[in-house]
Amino acid sequence: MSFTAASLEKKFSELTSSQQSVQTLSFWLIHHRKHASDVVEVWRKDILKAHTSRMLTFVYLANDVLQNSKKKGSEYVNEFSLVLEEVFEELYRVSDGPMRQSLDRILKIWVDRAVLSQDLIATLQAISGQEAAEEPKKKKKRRPSSTASAGSVGVLSGVFSQPPVKVQTPEVSFADRRES
Repeated sequence: MSFTAASLEKKFSELTSSQQSVQTLSFWLIHHRKHASDVVEVWRKDILKAHTSRMLTFVYLANDVLQNSKKKGSEYVNEFSLVLEEVFEELYRVSDGPMRQSLDRILKIWVDRAVLSQDLIATLQAISGQEAAEEPKKKKKRRPSSTASAGSVGVLSGVFSQPPVKVQTPEVSFADRRES
């Protein structure tokens, strides 16, 4: 289906909280990422006018789009960054305990996976009442070794840095073995 405002509205109206529904729509939105600005604006309007029980579904959709679109480009990250503060203020204003826990969990995922800028994360954490987390530690990338044995030298270097231990074995000649 090609992208039109009507098709987008129809897809948003048919969105359910099932994982399949969220992922299917997310895939379609990422495919049409050149329309990210229009998509996010319609998403913002729909989430703000949605019933409280449906708001979380829209957040799950944004989460899926944000995480999966980063591989293809920054269009959605850029566009969602412009509206998430306003949306989260409203979500936390109207949410109850379980919904807040779900929002907090999504926010933690965004922190852990560095989905959004540190500034926006700090703003969203302030809205949620969470303390700003430290910047996620990035894993050091190991340089690939040129050969398999070169990669294992570092692991075994401690073993070979010790002087060899001489093992005392009794001298047994070939003739002695035949007699046994």
